[in-house]
Amino acid sequence: MHNKELLKTCFAEISKEDDVELVGQIPTTSQHSYIECWKLSTYISVAPVAEKIELYIGFPNSFPYECPDIFYFDTKYDYFPHIDYTYRRLCYLEEGITYSPDQPISVLRECIRQAKRLIEKGAKRENEDDFIKEIYSYWIGTYPNEQTINDDWLIYGDIPTTSQILKVWSYKETLYTEKGASHNLIIQNDDIDIDFEHYLKRKPYFSENETLFLRSVEIPYTPPYSISPLTFLEWIKDPDDKKLFKKVLNKKKKVIVTFPLLHTKYLGGCYIPLQPAFRKGHRNLTAFEELTLFEKKNRCLQRLIGKIYSSDRIDQRTSGRKLGTRKFAVIGLGSIGSNLCYFLSGWSNTEYILVDNDIMQPENIGRHLHGMKYIQQSKVHSVEEFLREKRPDSLIKSYGNSIENVIEKDLNEFNRCSALFMCVGDCMSEQYVLSLVKKGILRTPIFILWLEPFAIAGHLVYINPANSPNLDNILEKDTMLYKHNIIPSSEYISRGETEFISRDAGCNGAYAHYSGNDVILFLSAIYPIINNLIKEPFNSMCYRWVGNLNIAIEKKIKLIEGEHISGSITKIPL
Repeated sequence: MHNKELLKTCFAEISKEDDVELVGQIPTTSQHSYIECWKLSTYISVAPVAEKIELYIGFPNSFPYECPDIFYFDTKYDYFPHIDYTYRRLCYLEEGITYSPDQPISVLRECIRQAKRLIEKGAKRENEDDFIKEIYSYWIGTYPNEQTINDDWLIYGDIPTTSQILKVWSYKETLYTEKGASHNLIIQNDDIDIDFEHYLKRKPYFSENETLFLRSVEIPYTPPYSISPLTFLEWIKDPDDKKLFKKVLNKKKKVIVTFPLLHTKYLGGCYIPLQPAFRKGHRNLTAFEELTLFEKKNRCLQRLIGKIYSSDRIDQRTSGRKLGTRKFAVIGLGSIGSNLCYFLSGWSNTEYILVDNDIMQPENIGRHLHGMKYIQQSKVHSVEEFLREKRPDSLIKSYGNSIENVIEKDLNEFNRCSALFMCVGDCMSEQYVLSLVKKGILRTPIFILWLEPFAIAGHLVYINPANSPNLDNILEKDTMLYKHNIIPSSEYISRGETEFISRDAGCNGAYAHYSGNDVILFLSAIYPIINNLIKEPFNSMCYRWVGNLNIAIEKKIKLIEGEHISGSITKIPL
């Protein structure tokens, strides 16, 4: 049934129960927001009588797959929860609710019933505790005679436990298609990782400011939350905090004040603008007197809201629990190493050691994590930037050097790692690292990853130094090729130089053919194994992923004997 016909049927049915009329638009919305708008007169039960109310209903084009918006403009029962006080739209259904769209009239009746029930509970003051549970939604709303609230604020760490002056780092993040967003990050102490600090201070429009945090501020449990200077003074419960506020304002003439929002993980605040020291007909005034003795004392101040930025908070909002710290070393940040870092970035509370001495070239773009922006820049720093963009406070050590020149100089750091990933595609570098394991001086679990030509197969060799077997058995002694390649050594010897690799100009221009999609397919298949081995180190083992068998058939490349199925993974004892 077409939407208009469907709504015509719904209108006829609802008209049998309540007074309904079509209206051109809903007062706080634009003319084309909905395909049809109704004004509905109905009743709610507010003991001891039934009270008449009017609701406006706006139907989206996707009804009944999307429920209508319902608005309530009467302020008689204000303030009650679950209404947007800017546009007066009721939040009458839980987000993500599922229902059958096959009975649109029943759906509409339920929507109206839920909206009426919400207003009834508000009129009876039965759900005021919901203000506290959803304080963010009500604090961020705009109340009469107010400026729009500023929601650019973050606090690094947790809500402070004492009143104090805190540093604020302000900067701007820009995106290609948008104007960008401003951020104000509150810093509680000077114990900040220097790389984290440098990262933020390189941001556009960086500046440093201060905020006065007052611990004893208690906002009311119910709206409106507009703040005048006199209201704010009433909210400050500790006399010492009032003295501190007065002292700071008189000294600086203006101040940004922040405070806890009840007992939540949010920060409230307000801006006290610059107060002039001179008023005609009066002696010189302090900033506090100028703010609180004259007409300004009842004017609304601009409010702000801040959220916590911390690893603990992010853990709680993702996995729901605090996770332990992991430390990963990734050696080689080409196609496999760089994309592996994307997968590893899903771990929370992670430290990284990154090692690569290569520079990003245009030809790398097809299968690298990064693109054109990073051409002629070091791969190690491009991946570091990716990780910092996601979690800027991560501890990251980057080395634009070879593993041979790094690992023994900082061996303790590597031995503190949860895992070391070798993605260099260079047999001699791998053998060098394995020699350290054999000597017993490198004790970190090692993952060696690479793809065979055309991504016909991919390999993960997992070495747990706690129970590593004879590591001399990984390669064939005469060819120095991996024993468990899917392409036999005879094929590499006869066709490798001419068909399996290509060369660009220069001594180090050899590369194997496979696509960026092949890299993602390989890592997506093998990463669950990596994930489990990080959590619970196990016996050393080889894993072979089978990829593009169709290319092997097309190019008549011989494979080792056995059944091979694309996408399968085989465990092979080391």
